[in-house]
Amino acid sequence: MNRLTYIDGMKGISAIIVVLSHLYCSIYGIGVQHASTIKTILADIHNGKMAVSIFIILSAFTMAHLCKKYANYQKLLIKRYFRLMIPCIIPIMLMVLCYYTKVGYNDDLGTKLNNSWLIWWPQNLNWKSIPWALIGSPIGEAWEWLNVLWMMKYVFLTPFVVVILDIILKNIQIFQKTFVIALCCIVSYKYDIWLINIFAGYALFQICDICSSLEIKHKNLWRIVFSACLIFLYIMTCIKAFNDRNNTIKGVCIVSLVLMWMPLKNIFSLKPFVFLGHISFEIYLLHLVIIYTLSCRFYILIEHIPHSFNIFVVFTLLVTIIISYGYKRIVSPLTDKITDLIVNWIKK
Repeated sequence: MNRLTYIDGMKGISAIIVVLSHLYCSIYGIGVQHASTIKTILADIHNGKMAVSIFIILSAFTMAHLCKKYANYQKLLIKRYFRLMIPCIIPIMLMVLCYYTKVGYNDDLGTKLNNSWLIWWPQNLNWKSIPWALIGSPIGEAWEWLNVLWMMKYVFLTPFVVVILDIILKNIQIFQKTFVIALCCIVSYKYDIWLINIFAGYALFQICDICSSLEIKHKNLWRIVFSACLIFLYIMTCIKAFNDRNNTIKGVCIVSLVLMWMPLKNIFSLKPFVFLGHISFEIYLLHLVIIYTLSCRFYILIEHIPHSFNIFVVFTLLVTIIISYGYKRIVSPLTDKITDLIVNWIKK
């Protein structure tokens, strides 16, 4: 089994959770943190914020692995901007097209579905904002046109933060590393809670790397003890109110448990999960366009049918996976070639 195959599987599941979260919001007009019909751990089945935390943690973990494996920081960083900006152009322009053709966005549909974003979204938009949305998409400035693109900021920052940490902490002792990472977490907790996910992913990689080189007595016993503590912490965050900080804790708990136990790694390494992981970025980019065009109008047609919401979920997941796979096979190679051309031109 490839060392990082299970990470692809976890990213795939995280992408599906994000889609489920937005499906729930699209029809009921509320997020998981306001849902009164589902409580405790079951609510995390459609807890998109927790899934985003997991995705960022895994991205930082993977980047730390690449830094150790290749130690080629320039190659890891130079393409990052265009590899995010160019793929974002298509869904943003689709949103523009949907808005001006009234295919998916209008007040009547938003009111019928009790969806505040559908109702108020067009009021903040104008043509002047499109160029900046495209140019600034890697730093999260496209969220007004496609609100899920706020996460691009952290996807973009992840390699920079990890590389800086790797350079600073490479040749210092464990206690000093711990102090620096803890200090970073405290600062980000104060100013930007999502940055903690990057530091957490880097810290988890360092812990795994150190533990793999040590001979630890009673390793399985310690693993059971730590797992029990993580499960208890996770349950406690479910009892508390939903917020971004608790979602970060949940993300750390889940990723840590998978890293510690081979059976969990094997589960997330199953081919269906890995397949979803390979198209997870495309799912994230395209799913909201699909929901607010095809899916919402499909739901209007079937809303009086028994189990209409379940049909709506299955329909959206299937359509999103199919379109994302097609995008991955056809469009993504083209955007990669364009990115390479631009980067090579800049180097010259």
